[in-house]
Amino acid sequence: MYHLVRNGIRAFARNWAQKPTPFYLRYRITDRCNARCKMCNFWRESPHKELKTEQVKETLNILSRMGVGSAVFLGGEPLLRADLVEILAHAKEKCNMTCGFATNGFFLAEKAPELRPYVSLIAVSLDSTIPEEHNSIRGVKIFDQAIQGIQAARQQGIPITINQCVFKNTLSQMERLADLARLLGCTFSAFPVIKASRPEVGDLCQIDDEFLDMDQWYKVSMNLKKTHSNFIITKDMLNWVYAGGFASPSSIRCRTASTCICLNCEGNIELPCIRFPKLRIPYTDLERAWNSPTVREIQKKCGFYKLCQDCLMNCHYEASFLFHPGKQIEYMVKLLNQIRNQKH
Repeated sequence: MYHLVRNGIRAFARNWAQKPTPFYLRYRITDRCNARCKMCNFWRESPHKELKTEQVKETLNILSRMGVGSAVFLGGEPLLRADLVEILAHAKEKCNMTCGFATNGFFLAEKAPELRPYVSLIAVSLDSTIPEEHNSIRGVKIFDQAIQGIQAARQQGIPITINQCVFKNTLSQMERLADLARLLGCTFSAFPVIKASRPEVGDLCQIDDEFLDMDQWYKVSMNLKKTHSNFIITKDMLNWVYAGGFASPSSIRCRTASTCICLNCEGNIELPCIRFPKLRIPYTDLERAWNSPTVREIQKKCGFYKLCQDCLMNCHYEASFLFHPGKQIEYMVKLLNQIRNQKH
């Protein structure tokens, strides 16, 4: 935790001084996935080539030298990589990074004992307390394995957040999932699945009739803030999403291109972010390219691109807090408390 706080302070100071310094890493480590989620596009495409283990370690070494202190590994399904534990161990022990990853939970139970020393948080997707409903959303029978994975991880003392993707017909599941999360000793988060959050999917996901009413999601979420202490979305975040995200006149500006490294499985850094890659830089060229005029120009325009205006990605919102000390302190306190409380 010392290195997380130290690097966070360093990144804040340098970004405030107009010297963009990355602190967060969002690494889509694989495109492969064993699920067939109806709101996702990765499984519909041919998987891209992935970096080998030693290449991943080299990338993490580079990012550590640049100041990255927090790494989140995404997919696809990260646990499909046989070397994930080795990679997490390197990130934590050699690069002093605080690590977490997002998973559908299918393989989590068998991997939990190995993961314990190296992760500070795991996010597990769970969209309904009704097994058939969750399995229908995820396209495979996965509910039982997800629950077993959560239980196994908690037995190891690993902090878990249950993440719900909320559709119109699963809005009523939010409180039930918050109850289940509390019973399992987990925190809970629930964000709406809306068209604006993933324009790159296009017509491949035919779920237009399943988008929910934002007023209803906001009302249920604000009630959960009163009744469930394990519901970790802050009121500030709820208000931001409800107001339209970065499209809201009162929103802070997105600074993801300055504070966050978005890395795809092929080893390319995508700028300004993984949603709207206007520039891809091979990891081997990152240190040189980071201070180049081309990258600086993208960083200056980040948040002003037309495609930025409908973005509701909470991770990009949080990555922009490094330019806003009050919000950054609140976020870091929330994160540290979440990790500490679940370890006891």
